[in-house]
Amino acid sequence: MTIAAAAALCAALVCPAAAQPAGPRGPWADPAQAIRVSVASGVPLSIVKKDAGRTRVQVQGSLMIIELHCDLTVRNESSQYLRGVTFAILTDPLATGGRATVALPSLHVEPDGTFPARLNLRLLRPLPASADDVIEVNVDGVLMADLSFHGPDRFNSRRRLTVWEMEADRDRDYFKSLLALGGRGRLQSAMAASIKRQLQPRIEARPAEAGTAVASTTNSDRRAQTAQEQQVALVSVNLAEAPLEVLSGSSAVEGATAQSPRVTVKNRSPKRVRYFEIGWLVSDAAGNRYAAGWVPGTRQAVSPGETASTVAQRAFVFQASAATAPRFAIGGMSGYVSQVEFDDGSFWVPSRRGLEESKLLDAAPVSAEEQRLTGLYTSRGLNGVIQELEKF
Repeated sequence: MTIAAAAALCAALVCPAAAQPAGPRGPWADPAQAIRVSVASGVPLSIVKKDAGRTRVQVQGSLMIIELHCDLTVRNESSQYLRGVTFAILTDPLATGGRATVALPSLHVEPDGTFPARLNLRLLRPLPASADDVIEVNVDGVLMADLSFHGPDRFNSRRRLTVWEMEADRDRDYFKSLLALGGRGRLQSAMAASIKRQLQPRIEARPAEAGTAVASTTNSDRRAQTAQEQQVALVSVNLAEAPLEVLSGSSAVEGATAQSPRVTVKNRSPKRVRYFEIGWLVSDAAGNRYAAGWVPGTRQAVSPGETASTVAQRAFVFQASAATAPRFAIGGMSGYVSQVEFDDGSFWVPSRRGLEESKLLDAAPVSAEEQRLTGLYTSRGLNGVIQELEKF
């Protein structure tokens, strides 16, 4: 750090209100120049254009707050259609708030075609910052139409992109079948029903702050909370087609706060399971179910016939998404297998029929592709949806 930069930093610490608007000096005075975009060898993408002129950096105490606004134009260098891409953004991989990912699923980019990627997020970086410190934007992975994957995959991009694309294929096939069997009227009714389902009241889950977890650490705390806290059993919603069976589960619950449930499953498929996730639903006193996220399973392989349990141990607070909604209190919980990765690298996701038959369709999260198609219906009408479905 130069003497001038050190003096500027000292002034910012002594009088932050006056120094903050000016931002950091030295190599970070122009944040756009501190952004380095790279594509690893073997990844069939190229960066055509980068515009990071709206990126801003402010000094606050011993941290730099980076408001990243980076617009990229990216070219598909493959001979296949591109289905998804994940960007990894790093300012300091060891610092809280120093790394993030931006995933773009449900793409349909032809060979040699280009597409926009807008990276808008807030990052943190500890001070001091030298000329060698940059904001790294890397392509963590891309997924092609045949589900082949390319990239370093440091952030589990292969699994996420593949599952999203399998869900997209499932939902596109569903809407195409409605059009083929019932015509435009059937597809229009399905679009309207999906929009209505997406507009239903939701709950929002956020990690509980330190000290608010419902599990007590001392006997005195336990006695004090006994009246409010209860162990709630998780109701298993088993899809007949699922390779795993949910055997049991429970969570400590108090009002609108709950620990991630511990769920035990059994592998009833003939293949070893590498990874699985449990879809987590919570219900209110009236029995209305809401998606509460997912609970990751063990990362150890589960052989056919063996059992395994989830490992997440975090407390979450649930609240109604609408400000006018009544205060939410957990009345019950249920869980289902939402995705499975096998040891051979293949995946399983629930079918549309399985979701409908298990009454999960109205409660499970709507796929990114279904949201995209209903967005097209809203903006371009039924013809826009039909034209989009015909591309696949």
